[in-house]
Amino acid sequence: MLTVNQIYDIRLIHDMEGKSIRSIARETGFDRTTISKYVNQEDFDPDVPIKQKRSRKTDPYRALVKQWLLDDFKAPRKQRHTAQRVYDRLLELHKKGDLVLKASPRTIRSLVAELREEVKQETVVYLPLDHPTGEAQIDFGELSFYEKGVLYQGYLFAMTFPYSDAKFVQI
Repeated sequence: MLTVNQIYDIRLIHDMEGKSIRSIARETGFDRTTISKYVNQEDFDPDVPIKQKRSRKTDPYRALVKQWLLDDFKAPRKQRHTAQRVYDRLLELHKKGDLVLKASPRTIRSLVAELREEVKQETVVYLPLDHPTGEAQIDFGELSFYEKGVLYQGYLFAMTFPYSDAKFVQI
């Protein structure tokens, strides 16, 4: 494997000086096939293998446990499933023959923790309104108004104090 600088030098000699692959191999001491490989190569990004997701022991009952946890949001807090209760229910299904349980309680605890993160509902967050004393908000505007039956065009100045909810308007 050559360093990036060596590859750059080989390509520079080939492209700029116009030397042949054989003469570059003699000059640098690298094999002709190596020189040819780097001269003809256009994409220097390494191919990163994509990891395939392995199956887990918990995959057969993952959807069932997820549904139980989703249903728990409708139940009162004290009646929700713990990881141990999930394991016990899976064990009951295993004993009935409805399900083959191959996981330990620790594996089920990990599954429940992972699924709880997935199904966790967003909590509503409120920001408290904090208006420091002495701050004011000011606005200017145009308005049309009637006074004694005559239409006037005017300008207004409006100022509010959010801390005390006081308002002041000047026309």
